[in-house]
Amino acid sequence: MEHPFTIVERFYKRTEGTIQILILIAVPVAIYCYGQHVTQAVENAKSQQEYVRIATGILSQKVEPADDQTAIRTWASDVLARYSPVTMTSEQRQKLVSGAARTLAWKDSGSYYSGGYTVYEIPADKGTRPSAKDK
Repeated sequence: MEHPFTIVERFYKRTEGTIQILILIAVPVAIYCYGQHVTQAVENAKSQQEYVRIATGILSQKVEPADDQTAIRTWASDVLARYSPVTMTSEQRQKLVSGAARTLAWKDSGSYYSGGYTVYEIPADKGTRPSAKDK
C-alpha cells in the first residue's frame, strides 16, 4: 500500500501549475469585487447625505399658515428618521411636520463625516429661531 503523503505529493505535483494559475486569477478578481463593494457603499453614503441635506433645508423653513406643506415636510421628516442614527419620537416628528419645530440648516465643514442637523422648538410667542436669551 502506498503511503498517503506520497499520494498527496503526486497530486500536488500534477496540479501545482493549475492551482497557481487559479490563484493568480482569483486574487485580482476578489480585490476588484471588494473594491466595487466599497465604492458602492461610499456612493450610497453620499446619496444619503444629500437627501439629509435636502430634508434639513425643507424642515428649516418657516411654515406659513396659508401654505400646506404637510406632504413635503412629512417626506423630509421620514428622510431624517430613516438616515439618522438617533431615533425620533412620534411627537418630535409631528412637531417637525407641523412646523412647531424646525431644523437648523445643514452645517458642512467639508469633511465627509462632519456636519449634521439640530432640531429646536419654536417658542409659541415667536416665529423665529430662539435667541441666546431664550435658551
